[in-house]
Amino acid sequence: MEPAPRSRTRGRSAATHWAGANSGRRSVPPEAASTLDGMPQTPSDLTIGQVAERTGLSVHALRFYEREGLFISPVRRGPGGRRVYTEDDVDWLTVCVILRASGMPLPAIRRYTELVREGDGNEKERLALMRRHQERVTAQIADLTRCLDLVNHKVGVYEDILADQAATCRPAGRGAVDS
Repeated sequence: MEPAPRSRTRGRSAATHWAGANSGRRSVPPEAASTLDGMPQTPSDLTIGQVAERTGLSVHALRFYEREGLFISPVRRGPGGRRVYTEDDVDWLTVCVILRASGMPLPAIRRYTELVREGDGNEKERLALMRRHQERVTAQIADLTRCLDLVNHKVGVYEDILADQAATCRPAGRGAVDS
């Protein structure tokens, strides 16, 4: 699996930054693992409901992501056929959610996942894919900044109008108000 990308400022992986630190995770011997529905579990094994809660994705979306090949590794199944996820799955999904929220199309996320799954040797293609997306996000930010400038201007206009109205609407006498 691809090493987690490092933040330039904090030295933490992007997945860890967005998903929360997973430090302190310990390996548990099989004999110490608990069971859920007859399925052996380690503390890092998660149900689809737990993953949905942690990632903000619906159960339906998680199944869709699996069908679309957006997981680095195949999702394991327990004896009853239920999906079993790991912390690594949650970290990867967090990266996918952030990429999707930034406007990366699903085919690009799928391609990125394929590249990561293939392992070392394709970093140039990964970089090119990320640079293209970086350009799109930068353009979106510029567009949103222009939108925000207009909104800020309009807020200022209406604040000024209301301030002027408040200054001219002082009572002139008993119950009388200038308009």
